[in-house]
Amino acid sequence: MAKKICGLKGVTEVDYGERIVKIFGEAIQIVKIIFTAIGLVLMVGILVIIFSTIRLTLLSRRHEIEIMKLVGATNWFIRWPLLIEGMLKILLGQGLAFLFLFLLYKFIDFKLVTTFAFFSFSVVFLPPIFIAGLTLFSLFLGFTGSLISCYHFSTQSEE
Repeated sequence: MAKKICGLKGVTEVDYGERIVKIFGEAIQIVKIIFTAIGLVLMVGILVIIFSTIRLTLLSRRHEIEIMKLVGATNWFIRWPLLIEGMLKILLGQGLAFLFLFLLYKFIDFKLVTTFAFFSFSVVFLPPIFIAGLTLFSLFLGFTGSLISCYHFSTQSEE
C-alpha cells in the first residue's frame, strides 16, 4: 500500500511506521511461542494429574478389580467407569474454572461501566465455539489420561 501511495504524483515519501510494525509483529510471534509453551506444559500437567488420580482410584479398588476379573469381567468392563470418571473430573474442574472466569469477567465489566460511565465498553466473554472446543479437548485429555492409567495399571498387575 505504501509503495502504491509513494508512486502517486507529488508524493515523495510515505512514513507508515514500518519499524514499529515489524517490532510489533516480532513481539506477537514471541508471545505466541510463549503461550504455546505454557499451553503444552499445562496439557502435560493435566495428563499427569488425571493419570495419578485414576491410578490412585485403581490402587484403592485393587481387590474389587481382582474379584471382578475372577467372576469374568472383561478389562473394558472395568475400564469404562474409570474413563468416565476421568472425563467427569475434567468437566468439573473446567466448569469451576469457567465459572470463576465468568464471575471475574462480570466483576471487571461492572467496575469498568461504573468507573468509566462515559465510555461504552463492549467487553465480550469467551465465544461459545471456543468454550465448546476447549470442552471437547478437555474431555479428550481426561479420557487419554485415564486410558494411560488403566493400561499402566493392567500391565503392572499382570507382572
